[in-house]
Amino acid sequence: MKVVSWWIILAHIIIIWPQLICHAELSRFSSRGDSRRRKIVPAEYVDFIQSKRSYMPSEFVDFRFKYKSKGPKMLAIRLLATDIRRYQWEVFQSNQSIPNGGEGTMSFNFLLPALIRVGHSIVQLDAFAHYLHMYVALIEPKMWQEQGIASVHLAGINNIYSLNIWGHSVSFCENVIEQYRDKTCKKESEVVALVETPITFSGEHNGITRYLNKYYDPSIRLDNVFMAPSVTVSLWIYISRRCPYYFCSIIYRQEEKFLTPHLYEVKGGKLHVQVELSSGKPHAFHTNWKVPVKSWVHLLLTVCSNTATIYMSTEDETLLSQYEILPARVRYNHDQRSWTLGGNQHFPSFTGHLSKVTVFRRHCIHYDLLPSDQKEPPSLIRDFNNHNQLCLRYRRDIKRSFIKYYLAANPRGRQYYGSCPSAMWKIVRKNIERFQWCLAPVNTVVMPQVIDAVNTVIRNNYQNESLGLYPTNLDMSSIGDQLYYRAFAIMGSGDRTTKENQQAFKLLDYAGCAGSSDAYYFKATLYTNGIGAPVDLDKGLFYILLSGDRGNQFASMALGFRQAHGIDRYTKICDIAYAYLKLAAIRTREDLEAHRFGDVDLEEIRLSISEHLEGQRGLNDGYVQFVKYQAEKGFTSAQAQMAGLLFWGNRGVKRDLKAAVKYYDMGAKNDDPDSTYNLGIVHLRGQGVPKDTAKAVEYLEKAAKMGNVNAYFALGWIAANMDNNIIAAAHYYQKAARLNHPEAAYNLGYMHARGQLTNGTKDDETALKYFIKAANLGSMDGSMEVAQAYMGNNKFVKRSCSQAIQYVDEVAKKSPMLAKTLRKGLDSFLSSHRRYAFLFYLMVAEAGIEFAQFNAAFICENFYNELPDCDHSVWRQYNLSAIQGHAPAKVKIADAYWYGLQGKRDSKRATQMYIEAAEQNEPQILIGMIVGAILVFGYYNACGDCFDNQDENTFTVVTTGH
Repeated sequence: MKVVSWWIILAHIIIIWPQLICHAELSRFSSRGDSRRRKIVPAEYVDFIQSKRSYMPSEFVDFRFKYKSKGPKMLAIRLLATDIRRYQWEVFQSNQSIPNGGEGTMSFNFLLPALIRVGHSIVQLDAFAHYLHMYVALIEPKMWQEQGIASVHLAGINNIYSLNIWGHSVSFCENVIEQYRDKTCKKESEVVALVETPITFSGEHNGITRYLNKYYDPSIRLDNVFMAPSVTVSLWIYISRRCPYYFCSIIYRQEEKFLTPHLYEVKGGKLHVQVELSSGKPHAFHTNWKVPVKSWVHLLLTVCSNTATIYMSTEDETLLSQYEILPARVRYNHDQRSWTLGGNQHFPSFTGHLSKVTVFRRHCIHYDLLPSDQKEPPSLIRDFNNHNQLCLRYRRDIKRSFIKYYLAANPRGRQYYGSCPSAMWKIVRKNIERFQWCLAPVNTVVMPQVIDAVNTVIRNNYQNESLGLYPTNLDMSSIGDQLYYRAFAIMGSGDRTTKENQQAFKLLDYAGCAGSSDAYYFKATLYTNGIGAPVDLDKGLFYILLSGDRGNQFASMALGFRQAHGIDRYTKICDIAYAYLKLAAIRTREDLEAHRFGDVDLEEIRLSISEHLEGQRGLNDGYVQFVKYQAEKGFTSAQAQMAGLLFWGNRGVKRDLKAAVKYYDMGAKNDDPDSTYNLGIVHLRGQGVPKDTAKAVEYLEKAAKMGNVNAYFALGWIAANMDNNIIAAAHYYQKAARLNHPEAAYNLGYMHARGQLTNGTKDDETALKYFIKAANLGSMDGSMEVAQAYMGNNKFVKRSCSQAIQYVDEVAKKSPMLAKTLRKGLDSFLSSHRRYAFLFYLMVAEAGIEFAQFNAAFICENFYNELPDCDHSVWRQYNLSAIQGHAPAKVKIADAYWYGLQGKRDSKRATQMYIEAAEQNEPQILIGMIVGAILVFGYYNACGDCFDNQDENTFTVVTTGH
């Protein structure tokens, strides 16, 4: 009996104790909002006088409340309707002012509407609303540009929910107390488009960070303090390939910690949704369904209080959704304004495209109530669908052809030539997929060039002596490259027919489907410039996106260039441009560090300047032969120069590391500091000679004693990375940095940033100074660090996206891929293959390289008989060159305006362009053009509007120097 009694007592404690705790907590929180429960009257408060009651639609509502304030205050009054899904919609709002402070009562009244607007619909209030909630807030006013809310006192009838003014801009400006009124006060947008045109991601640790505008309105900023959080994100996504990792980032938000919301693609195709709870802990869930591959889908993520809902609408209008009740309320702060699309330092991006990414701030929106323009698919969706179907057929044709001709080339497999392997062979080989390739029907005749490319790959990659009964793998990318070369050769030939153009474009599709990103980029270049087909910017954009999601560096630079300058129907958005150019810069840095054999050094050579073309024909060039002769005669400067030509592949000289070492050794024996240093470096890296660290240090120390700044840096690198002696490394780095060595300055900055020189105490300010010095001296690593700082990752500099772009752009333009393509263009031009030269320069020009733009236009203008289809391209490239500030290009465009070469004359635009060109310091060759332009300016300025009163097409004589 006693045991039973104890069990009963224990059960009562378990049941009653949490209720007592909860009541105590409620009392504690209620005492904050209702001053009547407190013995001590607070210095400031606001509270309703009447009790809660029910109201009917169309009823006249009268509310009275009392307040006490020390000084001028504002009152924010809100009435919200909550539907059965817990989404809140505004019914009534009012902003009142208390100019002089004090204590008193106030009343306000309004007619409770029978109908309210919900999204784009009008609904009956009593049928729609599950609850009505009223609150009033006493707010200390501040000027519009000030941040924060000094103090807030809140009272509510029923519960307090987040303010949700769907789809509208809001403003507190009209009712602010007079002395705090600010004429700059503007309406604040609740709907923010992060991205409108499609952007591409290629699975890198790189993303696009956008910042929402600050909220200044105090009534809006109340949400951060008291209201339940709510946010909705709408986006269109196209996934090209499945995520190969555990997480591939789509939307990522982090400042000091992970924020609400996160959206990832996980391995297998499901979505991972993550939020931050009010406790600060993360909470995540996976969708029950997968996102399809190679198909545009619409995703809508709504986070509201303690719920999260994600919707997916597919192309066939199937709507899937998943509703999650979270373990606690979500934390979402409107002051944390950064949104990152794609990859980041922790996770790679998904592979594919995003479009029409929109954030609805402080909104919980059901899919049915989403604006119709958000549900409309991107304009390129049809192109993607058609191309996917095309690629399925083309890849099948390539695979079938590969099997057929592989078996024909295989002595052991010739018995299968012209037919598929037997069913028994299929069972024995246990390779159903490859057997299906052979059985797949081919609806079109395979192009002869495809068969030729397949046979070339079989000959090159599958030698007869190593052929098995069946290929172990299909090198599809090599076939794609072979198809690209054949298409390029067709476009590079003269007097092409329309049929040949169509054939080349089809081959580029074959090549792209087989995995050649260069083929897609080349086709985008052709469409954009109207080469072989009419100008089509939409198709140009489509193919450049396809190239970009395969990681093509040219495509990344081209997209960044367009986004930075707002051309080709792109909106000028600095953050997106920065992300593309940063990705290109990262790849450039990796390529330069790899130092591949076929790489060449980038040289800025203008075809219009004859001096630039001298000595550019390789070892057979007279200039190079003269340098070689002097080097062999013992001139140390010639030995160093010849070694550099052979080591870096400049002036058309083919790289030969062993020959370069020979000339470095000659110079070192003659005590040339530069040659001695370079000889040490090749021994350290094992380039052209066996790797020998001891001998490398010997040469580097000798060069350092002769005062070579590069040797100081190299010895510092060895001390830091091989000897693990930070003190010695810093000593050498400081010596080199004082002599303006860029990498030494960067490494000192790196040491200060990680506290290696100050016993673990980081010195970010000193580190930034060294990084800036290194960047300005040409350091790629320094430029990347400074760019990151200007993007808001350093408190010692003000955020400046335009400054950041300048630094990453300079790094990206050092790409060995660009250098090799430019070299091909120059070699083709010197060999009188003008069309090839034009196409090579055109590809680099579309990536944003100014001198390539001018060179492409120069070739087209001066060899028009060989390039009859470049009439659009010549003015496009001169325009792009002029946009980047090249004075001769501005003169060309001014001439076009003056003479009316592209239609009606425009003397005002011509005059403006002439003036801009004249204001720049240019070589002597431009003096004639500038003098002629100035003569025109004098007549135009003296005459005033003379040209407006006459037929400008009759004025044809202009003095110019070209």
